[in-house]
Amino acid sequence: MSITVCNITNLNKGNEAFYLSMMLDSALEFADEIVCVLDQPDSNSILLNKEFINQHKNKRIKFYKLNFQENFSLGRQLAQDNATSDWVLWLDADEVLHEKVTEELPKILNELAPDIDGAHVQYIHFINDFAHIDNSEPFHYGLYRLYKNFPEIKFKRETHSLPDKRWQKVVVIPNIVIFHLGYLRGMFKIRERFERNNRLGSFHLPFHQVTWRDWHYFGIYPTKLFNPEDIPAVIKKHYLMEV
Repeated sequence: MSITVCNITNLNKGNEAFYLSMMLDSALEFADEIVCVLDQPDSNSILLNKEFINQHKNKRIKFYKLNFQENFSLGRQLAQDNATSDWVLWLDADEVLHEKVTEELPKILNELAPDIDGAHVQYIHFINDFAHIDNSEPFHYGLYRLYKNFPEIKFKRETHSLPDKRWQKVVVIPNIVIFHLGYLRGMFKIRERFERNNRLGSFHLPFHQVTWRDWHYFGIYPTKLFNPEDIPAVIKKHYLMEV
């Protein structure tokens, strides 16, 4: 039972190459092929795409380039049209699967394949750090993230695009979990600063550097409350606090 991981990405976005590299590492643990469509609206993105492709050469990874910008359905359709496996799983650049899931996925598909067309899976969103996850709903669904590779599937919505077809049977598989790192963008700066200081720093001992990293990573940085009314107006303006 073969599986294609599909992805669309704009490498012009902040640190997207870092996240996409991590997603590819995760997908290579189980995918028979990976179809990645890179947005290419300008000369800067052309250069970024070429550099990234050269760094991630693998016979299982197929890169395509398309100027889709904010019409994500165009990029998704191109990826879908070039998926050749029995099943398709969508992962965004800032999403990965746990290694326990990648080990179980072939077995899950073999057991379910005769009876279902597709599946909703579980989402886990890290919020701000690695110690907190989204609890705004009891269960977060990744809608139609896994499905059989039907040739008639189309993508029509520009944003939050979902595969469109007449589904016969779609189930929820909660033990397939996608970990989403999109709300951890600030953690990249922590990682970047820790890597630099750990490699070059001489002022702080390694113990202090690791402690500083983990304070940020796991939300345990020593803090005290601050009165929101004392926040400068310019910060409120640019962070849209008064909208």
